[in-house]
Amino acid sequence: MTNFFSPHHKSIFFVTLEEQDKRKEELFVFWKHFENVPTKYVRNAKADGFTVQNLKNELANLGLTETFPEIQDYAESVYSEVFKAKKEEFLRTCDLFKAVEKCLLNCIFKRFPMLHLFLHTQRACHSIPELSCNFCTLPNGNQFENTNWREPQYMKTSSSRVRQDPENMNLYQVNLPGGTTLMNSYNQFFNPDQSGKNNSRYFLHDQQDLIYLTENLRYLKSKKLRDECRYSLDAFQRFYPDKKLYIRTIPSVREKRDETNRVFTEEVLELIPVVLRQQKTPISENDDRLAKYRKKWETNNKKFETAISLTEFWYILEEFKVDKTRITICPDPVHELTVLKMVVDLSMRTLNLISPRGKQVMRIEQAVFHIFEVVVCSLNWAKDSCEKHENCLKNFKDEIISFMKVYSEMDEGTYVSVEHVESVINQLKNHCSFQLQSNTPSPLVELRIFKIDDMISKETFISNCRKFGLTKIGSNMKVVEPLTKACAVRIHYLSAWRNEFFDFQTLDLYYLILDETQFRSFCQNLTLDLDDVPNFRADDKKPSVTAAEKETPKKTNMRESRTYKKAVETAVEKLEDLKIEKGSEAKNKDEVIQRTTQDGIQKTSTLKEAPEMKISAPNDVQNISALETGPMVDMNQSKNCAKCLRTSEMCNEAKKELKMTQNKLEKYEKKAKRTEEVEKKLKALKLETKKKEKGAESRESEMEKKEKEIEELRMKVSRLEANETRMHLAEKNHSIIQNDLLEKITKLSDQSKAEKERIDELTAQLEHQNEIVQLMKLELLQNEEHLKLEIREKERGFEELRAALSIMSNEKESIQRDNRNLRERIASIPEAPPTPTAPESLPEGPTHHRFALLGFQKIKDSLYHKKQLKQAKEMIEKLKSSSDLVEIHQIADYEYYQFEWNLLKYTKEVELNIQRIKETCDVSTVTPLPDSPKFSNRFMNLYWKIINNQSITSSEIEVSDSECFICTEEMASDQKTLQCEECKKVTHFECASKWLRIHRSCPHCRREMLDPEEFPDLGQ
Repeated sequence: MTNFFSPHHKSIFFVTLEEQDKRKEELFVFWKHFENVPTKYVRNAKADGFTVQNLKNELANLGLTETFPEIQDYAESVYSEVFKAKKEEFLRTCDLFKAVEKCLLNCIFKRFPMLHLFLHTQRACHSIPELSCNFCTLPNGNQFENTNWREPQYMKTSSSRVRQDPENMNLYQVNLPGGTTLMNSYNQFFNPDQSGKNNSRYFLHDQQDLIYLTENLRYLKSKKLRDECRYSLDAFQRFYPDKKLYIRTIPSVREKRDETNRVFTEEVLELIPVVLRQQKTPISENDDRLAKYRKKWETNNKKFETAISLTEFWYILEEFKVDKTRITICPDPVHELTVLKMVVDLSMRTLNLISPRGKQVMRIEQAVFHIFEVVVCSLNWAKDSCEKHENCLKNFKDEIISFMKVYSEMDEGTYVSVEHVESVINQLKNHCSFQLQSNTPSPLVELRIFKIDDMISKETFISNCRKFGLTKIGSNMKVVEPLTKACAVRIHYLSAWRNEFFDFQTLDLYYLILDETQFRSFCQNLTLDLDDVPNFRADDKKPSVTAAEKETPKKTNMRESRTYKKAVETAVEKLEDLKIEKGSEAKNKDEVIQRTTQDGIQKTSTLKEAPEMKISAPNDVQNISALETGPMVDMNQSKNCAKCLRTSEMCNEAKKELKMTQNKLEKYEKKAKRTEEVEKKLKALKLETKKKEKGAESRESEMEKKEKEIEELRMKVSRLEANETRMHLAEKNHSIIQNDLLEKITKLSDQSKAEKERIDELTAQLEHQNEIVQLMKLELLQNEEHLKLEIREKERGFEELRAALSIMSNEKESIQRDNRNLRERIASIPEAPPTPTAPESLPEGPTHHRFALLGFQKIKDSLYHKKQLKQAKEMIEKLKSSSDLVEIHQIADYEYYQFEWNLLKYTKEVELNIQRIKETCDVSTVTPLPDSPKFSNRFMNLYWKIINNQSITSSEIEVSDSECFICTEEMASDQKTLQCEECKKVTHFECASKWLRIHRSCPHCRREMLDPEEFPDLGQ
């Protein structure tokens, strides 16, 4: 039902009446193979209604607590719901029916989460309020609601492997439509030894990720960072934020892959924070929703992995408000290629996958099938070869079924590691029943050397089945041809062992193996049409084929009786035709002819009575002799006599046929009597066998109870013995510990006395030292006050020196400007032509460009250590510490930024001039230096007032526009400015004029404004 009512359908799901009838018929056919259990009806409610306890008692009376032990837990909530919806004063029997139905529905939907999810996708969770649906409580307001992920068409995707090493599953890759090739992290990022170590995870990436990695990996300095960025999808996305995100899907069956596709929960938990970080809505690692799903999917065992359906994955993404268009889902290449290998390769392969942790895992259904194929299909289950243990083979079978049920009863979507399954198989192989029969290889093992299209004879198949005691192969023999392909023979072997091993109690495992056999065949019909539906009964523990053989005598008798009836009917029809023919001819004949023909007519009359089977052989002989010895007649009479002879011959032939049919009837009647006797004997034998089986079952149940009691007693005895030994050991340990404790107590008492004496001495010393420390503190405080006074005096002196230095630097700069102007004038004066003299006699004197270069180099050296910037920073910090006004802090920060910017401009101009002189050796290319960086006069006045604790007016600390926000240069008092009437922003007049020629609006508030040069104010 979970496959039919799939949660994959998100729209409203309608079922046609024809489909409903078809499903009902299938269920009825399926239920015919089970024993009819006597049902109990819901009892009538009392006149004054029923209580919660009455509902619980009714559930127990109906026998529902055996199938659903937890059904009584829903009684209270269901009762309250039914009580609210009642239509009369008291609850009636119809309300009791509703309550029982709702309790059953709660149990069913809890046991089958996919049906519960289907209920949610159909928006019908309100019909069963007791079911707490996690997805119905999601918050609204998701901007990415109902977005869909990217899913390329399955038929347009392909998977491939590397030819050099086709067995290495890490080298498989997916080719998506459009040319994108997806690889896994273990393919390119790690070698085979490193995969799965250092907490590395399995994730998919494309060619663009590899290109980005190779180009940008060198920018990560440490080797640890270069390795960690490849360990997981989360780390790689932090390294490459624009990475495209992919997640693989794995179907659980060959058909309906869209409905059965699943994703690993570990990959879901890793993907969600990555997508949210990409869409700029990150969450913390300890988010409550992530913690909820970690707890829900926790297996407490690293050997197991869980997977969820795509529908549940979709609702989880909706809960986290994820933009699903950033995610691309694609088929798992390992699954796609392994499925093909399992069909083509006849060796015992399993459908293994790579888990998010890098381990090989398989579905729990595949684990059960692997145990069946390796262990069950290697033994003759009709022959118990063990002589040491009683019922050894039966106990071994129970042990195998218990392991299979452990796997099959796990949660849907669970994957188990290959190591775990192989350890279970090795444990089963160590059983003595398996060891005794391990010398004879299984036919499935012998098929490993064959190719899929190799032909195997029918006789070989039958002989192998007889060798391993496979008697229930009747359904397979209908399909097996004289020469059959090896791939089909493998399916026949699996079917034969399946019918031989499983019984009514293991019907779920029977169908599980049948479903998993689909992965071993090219066509689904090959596995499903081979086997008739097993006819399991409660009294028939194994599937029976002998029922068909018992029905064969009845079928043959019916066929033979039908052929006999047809023969009798044809004979009677022939005789009637002859009678009509004789009657028409007799009118034209003579009396002599009539006499001769009377015997023939009498014969026809006797033949007409043939169905009564009373004709005897002597009469026939007499009639024939009378015809032969009749009197001689003339020619006319002879012609008529010839016709009579023909009719008599035909009558004789009909008589012979009737005799033959009579003999056959007698034989068939005897056979029918024998078959009836045999059937009666068989029925009696069946009754006896049933009685014996019931007696044997009762004895077995008694023996099992006794064995369980004996085992429980043994366990109790062993526990008591263990408790006694523990008590003795505990007493010994207690005595030893007591002695040790006494010794330790004496030692500790001595030590405590000595320590007390030491503590008294130390306390006296500490008191003396405390007095000394207090005296030292007083001296330190006095020294600190003296030092603070001296520091203040020195700071004032330093500040005065700094002010003097700034004045001197200004004077120096003015002198440097004068020198530059003089040098420019000197350079502009033409030089006199040199007198021709010998070059050896000319002295090499320094030129003026060298002096300029030397001057600029000295300025650069003075600015190299940034002493001016440090002094300015000290003055700013001192000013801030001396006042708590916010305006003063703003003025100080602004002055510091202006000083820093002017200093940077100054140093750049010096470096440019040095470079120009070096390149051209010409002083004319040198640009004049800007003003040396210094604080404004307003700031210096404010600074000295605050330092000297003088009063400050509000106008002095008022912050005004000191720089033009168009050119970002400071506005001097002598420069012409322009102020906006709306926002009162002040800018340079020239800057504003250039701006208004183009935009016609204020650059700050965008109010309409005209250029005062083009449109002067006429009122002025």
